[in-house]
Amino acid sequence: MEPECEGPEFKHAVAGGAAAPGRLCAGMERFITLAAAADARSAPLPLEADNLPALRVAYENVAALFRRPRPSGLDVSDETCPGVDGPIGLRVYRPAETGRGSAPGLVYYHGGGFALGSLDSHDCIVAELAAATGAVAVAVDYRLAPEHPFPAAFEDAVAALSHVMDQGGIGAVDAGRVAVAGDSAGAALVLAASLARRDAGLRVPAALALVYPVLTTAADLPSYVENAEAPMLTAAVLAQYWRLYTRGDVHARDARAAPLLAGDLSGLGPTLITVAGHDPARDDGVELHRRLIEVGGLSELRTAGDLAHGHVRARGMSPSAAIEFSALAEWLAQRLAH
Repeated sequence: MEPECEGPEFKHAVAGGAAAPGRLCAGMERFITLAAAADARSAPLPLEADNLPALRVAYENVAALFRRPRPSGLDVSDETCPGVDGPIGLRVYRPAETGRGSAPGLVYYHGGGFALGSLDSHDCIVAELAAATGAVAVAVDYRLAPEHPFPAAFEDAVAALSHVMDQGGIGAVDAGRVAVAGDSAGAALVLAASLARRDAGLRVPAALALVYPVLTTAADLPSYVENAEAPMLTAAVLAQYWRLYTRGDVHARDARAAPLLAGDLSGLGPTLITVAGHDPARDDGVELHRRLIEVGGLSELRTAGDLAHGHVRARGMSPSAAIEFSALAEWLAQRLAH
């Protein structure tokens, strides 16, 4: 029987540079096949603004296909917090053991190219992180492009983080032990919101976790050529997502939208960056890690050469993806324990 995710071409490392993409993990390959079939049944359409309703349905259908039951022992409630243009939807996951005492917090921004995704699409992901870390986890239903282009998602990300860290909007959360995490476009919001708090002279999150982050509109790093036709996400589709969010070139060079363009990345908390070998945006995370180390930051880069963009959903099929998710949860738990 073919091994799932091991052997000489299984490249998984904690290192200062990205692992070269080897053969895709067999579990990741099966995930890609099933996701592509579900996506095609829902909306075999190009990524264009007029097609977004169908594409959003397709995204939710794929998420539902791989949804796992929430862990037991969580009190889950849908809430809101004030935003620039009205209330922002939140889903709060409170582990039962937090009781009435002070607990760590985790703010999570979902992926989806700033145009797709919801509280439901990432429900089990955030629930599992809450259970694994013992943190009160807060998922943010930020506004989506192109109906709400930049700076809408950025403003909502900052407002939700302020609600948790400054305003005591989530009861029993220790403001000094709040981490912020996100995948893909959500990871860009992690970095942008944290930099905004630093620039405003506010407390920055205790830890930042970025999972296969997309961080720059420039697309001038080697992985954009090497992985231009990668499964799950191509360089051309990623560029289209950026155009929907930044209104073409209007905000394409704004570091609040594409935070790898920021001139100063100092003053942030400990950071975990997870990248996949088969991802056009792989080097976004690699470059962020390099720059954080350059300014004296604490940064850990995890690479998996046999995974693709979106692998957090493959954790039930791919041992390699499961390793990455477990490492994410463990890293967050360790940072929030202090």
